Amino acid sequence: MYEDHLVLYLIIYAVIVMIMLLASFNRRMPSVGLPLAFTFNLLMNHYFGALIYALPWYPAEGYESTYLGFEQTLYGMAAFAMGSLIIAPWIIKNFAGKPSHVIIKPHPKLIERYLQIGLITYFLLGPILWKIPTIATFVQSAWNLLITSLCLLCWKAWIEKKPFLIFVYMALALLFPFFTSFNSGFLNYGVRALMAVLFFVTGFFKPRWFVVVMVIVSVYLGLSLCETYFRDRNELRENIWYGQQSTSERIGRVLWTLSNFEFLDLTNQKHLDRIDARLNQNDFVGKSVIYLGNDRETFAHGSTFTDAIIALVPRIVWPDKPVYAGSGNLVTRYTGQILSETTAWGVGYVMEFYINFGTCGVVIGFLILGILIRIFDFKAARRLVRGDWQGFTLWFLPACGLTETVDTIPSIVASVLAAVIFCIIIHHFLLRTFIGFRFFPGRSKV
Repeated sequence: MYEDHLVLYLIIYAVIVMIMLLASFNRRMPSVGLPLAFTFNLLMNHYFGALIYALPWYPAEGYESTYLGFEQTLYGMAAFAMGSLIIAPWIIKNFAGKPSHVIIKPHPKLIERYLQIGLITYFLLGPILWKIPTIATFVQSAWNLLITSLCLLCWKAWIEKKPFLIFVYMALALLFPFFTSFNSGFLNYGVRALMAVLFFVTGFFKPRWFVVVMVIVSVYLGLSLCETYFRDRNELRENIWYGQQSTSERIGRVLWTLSNFEFLDLTNQKHLDRIDARLNQNDFVGKSVIYLGNDRETFAHGSTFTDAIIALVPRIVWPDKPVYAGSGNLVTRYTGQILSETTAWGVGYVMEFYINFGTCGVVIGFLILGILIRIFDFKAARRLVRGDWQGFTLWFLPACGLTETVDTIPSIVASVLAAVIFCIIIHHFLLRTFIGFRFFPGRSKV
């Protein structure tokens, strides 16, 4: 029975993704790529893990859990598309008000200031801040500020009619996965950062056919990079986390991995096994469907959402707060699978919505996500076009946290709130009050 439906589900899912990509070219509804970033983050962690089970030469040991998990993911993706493409535009049209025709001239040094703050906070203060409860979340906000700065540099190059610089900045964005791999041993943070910049550029870059080709090629290269990274991940992390290697030695180890780069080959059994082990989030979702369906556990009925509210309380104020990053216990509780206590296992939106309210929770949760992310996206795009780079950052930077698809909702909520506070600190205290920075030297009407 499952075999008859999986291929159809894969086709429907691919059609929805293509509709999302083409809809981003709509001039009447400007975008800065946030819905696309979410779409492709979800795709990387769910679609290809299901795709390999449609291949006749791949053994179907985990077929049932993968199928059931991908089924829920498809429901969620369809609901997200409806919220992003239908409901959110209606809300924006009726409640957003008319766009301002005042063009703001941003301060030419603003991007430079963003880069300075991001680099100092992440690289110099980061090792110290990571050890302080609550404050550590600002380090991730500083990382997102670097992503935002690179996006603004691409936009500035486009409006100044210097498309060559966009390729230079995109080349810099390609270093994100490289950096996060040798710095922390995690590739996904770098890939997510690269996707944010890539899909930001798709909102305005022309010709459109080139954008589509660029996205397809980027997805293939991204999967190939994941394959190569997963092959050597244990050794990389052992050297970074437990070794005494210098920075140059770490870089050398990553360069060695890249020098033995493997392009994705769907006929290579090892490649398929790595996708199944690392990019098949459907497995956990499907196992929770089976586990709950057999009455081995009761639905959470919103308790993890309550944890998201508790997560807003700073740990400095509540040192014994019971909510922590990571989700190994949650996965074990709702799948019955014993996991390593030393590894943070991602729950993700699909599983967390399902274990709370079942399929209904998945549909409603993704519908709300589609609306929220699209509204954030529209607000950021409108301010970007006006030249209000400060306003763009205030909407875009926190929304970067919403596009994370494999973390727990408490962690995501905490990161979004931290990003909002971080923006307020850098704009209203650090830049304006401390150094007397003027954000808008001039403005004009068009």
